[in-house]
Amino acid sequence: MLQALFLALAIITVLIMGGFFLSTLFSYPLIAILFVLCASGIIFTAYALSGKLGGSIIDWMLGSGRRKRNLREQLSADLERTRESKRQGDYDQALRLINEYLQKDADYSQALFLKAQILAEGFGRKAEAKRHLQKIIQMVPNDDPLHRWSLSYYDELNEIEGEKL
Repeated sequence: MLQALFLALAIITVLIMGGFFLSTLFSYPLIAILFVLCASGIIFTAYALSGKLGGSIIDWMLGSGRRKRNLREQLSADLERTRESKRQGDYDQALRLINEYLQKDADYSQALFLKAQILAEGFGRKAEAKRHLQKIIQMVPNDDPLHRWSLSYYDELNEIEGEKL
């Protein structure tokens, strides 16, 4: 109801502004241009509120249209900090960060792979690392590169321990 009222008000305002526009077109061209811009804004807002325009544009205009980031996008900086700690050899920090990450998103296969690397390379906990790799191998489709990397890393850990799958 409010949207229809606003749309009617916008149309009336535009008609009034149109009259001013015609009367001031030759006398005051800048004011006429201002009237046109105001009228366009009112019409656009009225259509937006009445739902006649695409939702994404309207959401953007009203401030609620920022694309919602999914959990993994929100946590990507955390995962990158974990990788950086691992690269610098700070495995304690890396393990703490990856555990915090996995508390928020326990089934993210890339995070599980990174945890397996941290456990095996930083702490020598190869059996625990292999359990994470097995989980990835079961979760990820065979044609995904992470599946192949997990299989390869699993085999590498087995060779280091002197056993084979």
